[in-house]
Amino acid sequence: FRNPNINRNNAMTLKEIIQSASMEISQNAPGTKMGPDRINLALKLTNYDYFKVWMGLPEDWKPGQPISRRGWQASKENTEALKNFLVPNANYTPNSTTGQLAYPSGFVSLSRVGYFNSDTNRQRSVEPVMDSEVDDRLGNPVTPPTKEYPIVCYYNTYLQFYPVNLLNVNMSYIRLPATPIYVVKQENGIDVYDSTNSVEFEWPERFHSDLLRMFIGYLAPSLKDANLIQFNESKKLQGV
Repeated sequence: FRNPNINRNNAMTLKEIIQSASMEISQNAPGTKMGPDRINLALKLTNYDYFKVWMGLPEDWKPGQPISRRGWQASKENTEALKNFLVPNANYTPNSTTGQLAYPSGFVSLSRVGYFNSDTNRQRSVEPVMDSEVDDRLGNPVTPPTKEYPIVCYYNTYLQFYPVNLLNVNMSYIRLPATPIYVVKQENGIDVYDSTNSVEFEWPERFHSDLLRMFIGYLAPSLKDANLIQFNESKKLQGV
C-alpha cells in the first residue's frame, strides 16, 4: 500500500495526503467518493491517534511497568516527533488567594515548571506531586512547600500551587496538535481545495507518510475494505 511517489523526507500538504489516500483507496474500492465531512473526521482521528502513539499508549501502563515506552523526551525519536507541540517558557500568575492556575488552551502535560523567587532573586524548580501526597507535604514541619521549595499538583481544570502566593510561574508544556481541516470552495461550479482556509497537519515532515497510512486506515472501515484495515492495524502494532 506504499505510494512509490512519496518521499518520506518531503513534507506533504493536506491536499497531497488526501489525493494520495484517494489513489490508494480507488484501487480497493473503485468509484468511491469521499465527502469533506468524512475526510475531516478521518483527519481528526488520525491526528489524535498519532499524537497518542507518541505521547504513550494506555496499554503501555501495566503492573510493574508504571512508565510508558513513549512520551515527551522519553527518547530522541519521541522528542523529534513532539517538538512542534512544546510551548516553551510561558509565564503565568496563579490566583494569589487559592494558588490555582487554569490550564492553558490545549494543555496536555507539563515539561517543566519553575518559579522566580523575588525574595532571593533566584529561579527555583517547582516539584510536581500527586494528590495523595499533598496533605503530608502541607502538614510536614520539616519539608512544607515554601517559596524556595514550591510544589504543584494536577487537578481536573487547574494546576494547584503551594504555597498559594506564587506570582511568577514559568512553565513549558505539551499542547494538543491543531486539528487539520479540509475546506473546499467553488470555482466555476466545481469544488476545489481551499488552501487559505484549510488547516495543515503540524507534524514534522518526516512523519507525513505515517499520517497518510493512518488516514487511509480510518477511511477504510466506511469503505468496508479489510485489507486497508489490516494494513493500518499492523502499522499501529509496530509503533507506526
